[in-house]
Amino acid sequence: MRHIWTIFARRIVIDQGSNSVSAFDLIEEISASVPAIPPDGSVLGIEATIGSLWAREEHGTPEKGRGRTRLLSPTGAQLVVVEYEIDLTKHQRRRNLGHIAGFPYKGDGRYEWTAEVEAPGGGWQEVARIPVDVGFRLLS
Repeated sequence: MRHIWTIFARRIVIDQGSNSVSAFDLIEEISASVPAIPPDGSVLGIEATIGSLWAREEHGTPEKGRGRTRLLSPTGAQLVVVEYEIDLTKHQRRRNLGHIAGFPYKGDGRYEWTAEVEAPGGGWQEVARIPVDVGFRLLS
């Protein structure tokens, strides 16, 4: 199966009539001037969606597999992991959307979302890495 895209946005909407996808406010950076820097281990009050689109490798050949989305801290520690089925037996493409009710904070730096597919022989193959730079400044 093929990975087509992965995005991190405030909101991803699928229109019921046309089945079209709209992404609003893509998130590439989280930054703010604050009276106090949040402590490590805080959960930032950010609601967002991480979404991926998968497609059959061959148009007429049904497939089924597993996907995984992870959030890695600036040090590479795994903060979030979600596994899901990618069922392409009845449809050519499949979207996976995950709602984020808070963003785990482990200090300033570059966080990364990964999109992965389970390899035929076992293990995971990374197909995309989406950076999100996080930084806070003290109010003067």
